[in-house]
Amino acid sequence: MAKWFFEPGHTAAEFRARHMMVTYVRGQLKNVHGLLEVDADEPEKARVEATVDATQVYTGRSAPARRPPPQC
Repeated sequence: MAKWFFEPGHTAAEFRARHMMVTYVRGQLKNVHGLLEVDADEPEKARVEATVDATQVYTGRSAPARRPPPQC
């Protein structure tokens, strides 16, 4: 059985979410720890174990990245 460990600093969980049904927001959760186990003879029994810190999301935009309110 082969075993790979997710290396913090070199592993990220990525996501893409629809915004206002017009565009997508993409981001990464960079603090990912875990492992992947695969048996070449029985790949259907592969196993993934992961922990993701969802308190730190990177989208490439500064926070808060908001437009100024409209002027009335």
